[in-house]
Amino acid sequence: MLVRPGLRKFSTDQEQRIIGAIQSRLPAKLGCSACTHTQWTLADGFVFLSLSDSPGSIPIGGNGLPSVALTCKNCGNTLLFNLIVLGLRDLWESAAPEKAGMPQGGFEMNPSRWF
Repeated sequence: MLVRPGLRKFSTDQEQRIIGAIQSRLPAKLGCSACTHTQWTLADGFVFLSLSDSPGSIPIGGNGLPSVALTCKNCGNTLLFNLIVLGLRDLWESAAPEKAGMPQGGFEMNPSRWF
């Protein structure tokens, strides 16, 4: 898996807690919805989905959904799991934004480029 330089790497304890929390909520062999394979990898960093009250711009670092990602080893399909729902809010709160790979500032979205 490609990892951006400087992206936070989970400690063994953090990784075990994340995997344990996900496994406790899913079937023993989760099949990928795209290809049905059952081998996954945990992305080694946090994913933050920003929430916005305006469709034209999305603030980075404001309100959002702190998450982790599982990626299918066969096709790359990616599943996101909310850390708060998993009971792992402390992992997100203990990570400084710059260590979690969360960009600083904001950006404007251009809906005409969506497909």
